[in-house]
Amino acid sequence: IGALGMRGRRRDAVKMLTRMRRRGVPADNMAYTAAILACDRIYNGEFAITVLRRMQENQLKPDTIVYNACIKAQERSENRWEAALALADEMRANGIKPNIRTYNTIISACRKSNAWEAALGVALRLGDYGVKADLVTINTLISTMGSAAKWQAALALLRSSQQRSMNPDVITYTSMIAAASRSGAWMTALDVFREMKDTAIPPSSKAYEEVIEACDAAYQFEQAATLEKELLDSDLIYTYTGPQPGDMADDAILHAAAEQNDMLYDAHEQQQQPARRSSFNVSHWGKFLGKGTEKEINEDRSDVRGAQQTPNGRPFAFFAVYDGHGGGSTAQWLKENLAVIIDTQWDVDEPKESVRLAFRSADAKILEPRGGILGIGAERGVGGSQCGSSAATAIMYRTKDTGVLNVLTANLGNSVVFLKPKNEQMVALTALHTPYNQTEFERIQSLENPNPSIPLIRERGGRLRLGGSLSLTRAFGDAYLKPNYEIPVDEDDVRYPPTVDTRRNDPLREESIDNKIQKVSDFGLRADPDITVTEMKTNDEWLLLATNGLMVTAPGDSGLTPEQVEAIVEQNKAKTPNEVCAALASEARQNGSKDDITIIFVPLGPDSYR
Repeated sequence: IGALGMRGRRRDAVKMLTRMRRRGVPADNMAYTAAILACDRIYNGEFAITVLRRMQENQLKPDTIVYNACIKAQERSENRWEAALALADEMRANGIKPNIRTYNTIISACRKSNAWEAALGVALRLGDYGVKADLVTINTLISTMGSAAKWQAALALLRSSQQRSMNPDVITYTSMIAAASRSGAWMTALDVFREMKDTAIPPSSKAYEEVIEACDAAYQFEQAATLEKELLDSDLIYTYTGPQPGDMADDAILHAAAEQNDMLYDAHEQQQQPARRSSFNVSHWGKFLGKGTEKEINEDRSDVRGAQQTPNGRPFAFFAVYDGHGGGSTAQWLKENLAVIIDTQWDVDEPKESVRLAFRSADAKILEPRGGILGIGAERGVGGSQCGSSAATAIMYRTKDTGVLNVLTANLGNSVVFLKPKNEQMVALTALHTPYNQTEFERIQSLENPNPSIPLIRERGGRLRLGGSLSLTRAFGDAYLKPNYEIPVDEDDVRYPPTVDTRRNDPLREESIDNKIQKVSDFGLRADPDITVTEMKTNDEWLLLATNGLMVTAPGDSGLTPEQVEAIVEQNKAKTPNEVCAALASEARQNGSKDDITIIFVPLGPDSYR
């Protein structure tokens, strides 16, 4: 069982339990533990619980080792921290005392799910459970707080461990430096780095990289250069991939490449006018969802909804892909809610404007503060302030008066929608909202910068990014890059400090907030979609929606070009829509794409694609 588990053959490992029973060999706790560990190694927490239940059905009593193995499987799976916590509750209910390893694994599961409040809650109850925190607990909590940009809480944990003589190690200090670096607290990162050296703990290469990146992000170039030289003179392996000398010279090349790339997405001028279209098969479509190699979890989501019978003017088919970042929570929320919000707010007389307002309404709900206790410690945004998502949607409806079939597309970010007419090049129905889009670049740069120490757009990691962080200029979520508007106050009211009003030059600002004040910095990120309405023709062959893992959407991307997409679809014309999607994804992977890939392929021609 153990050997099969090591090779990732989970089902074969579990089948051995059945084979043992048939051959009269009783399975003991060790056999079931090995089977659960097999689930752990391939990240399947739910199946590990199934094995645990089979063990209990066979009148075997799981011990601490078995439960810990099962909890570890939850920790290695996506968003399974609640299941891990429930297993610990089950242990106590069955008279089995969880140990510190149990709770450290649960805290780690919370960290991977961006549930920092839950992690802190577990840690605060350790005393009630009769368990004493160890250094692993502290290290995991510091890393958790760092992932949530709670560097002050991480620093408090470091100081607490020192006061309790827990002897922080290289992992403790490196995690703290990373927490400060990711929160933009470069002085704290540098102070902790120096403290690490003063305590005779040799910094790791990771500690060097984090503090160098923190200094570089804060424009402390001399300090960053000193640290780089120190690292290069050491015996540590240096893997820093930040901006290098000469990048500015290459910038002009990148812009030129972006302009050439944008040309591929210009709307195609039709040379002839085929007949209008009035029918469409809602049930004929295919989909592919694939996890990339760059992230621990697949942050993409998709949604398809349809109904054949709807009145003219009302949507009858909805297709959407969502490319999440900073976790999959925002993309999941959109999958569950955006279609409903659009349908609720749909106006048969003003479909474009109603969808625009629906996008804004959805973003407002996403940005609402969540968590905290009695309002304290609440954080804006589903999944946290640094969680967000791009979106590309296609909505089918028949015009109210004539019944002509239209497709309304709305997008944020770099997810795409393409329409392919017969004997013509495919047409982009979406815009690319990145700093390489000249219109978006100029819009952002026209804003008054609320924080002059951080440019609104700068290069980082080989890409132009908003605030040096996000490679998109429009997206759902990402509260840390968006303004926080408050109710208007009287001129004599001094409850709020004066702030910079970045809305003045922004064409995407909402008119409804003119009389409100801005409370925090604003880097110009918006959830105002680009919207097109296209009259469908009888010669339209297919519609394609995809997240940016499929295609080259900016300099440095790996994936397919529009020409390659067209060629692959044509080569697979005799296959099912699902097979077309799989072929596209496979070719993108071979071209070097490491990102998550989500594709929806909708055949429109009557004689193509099984």
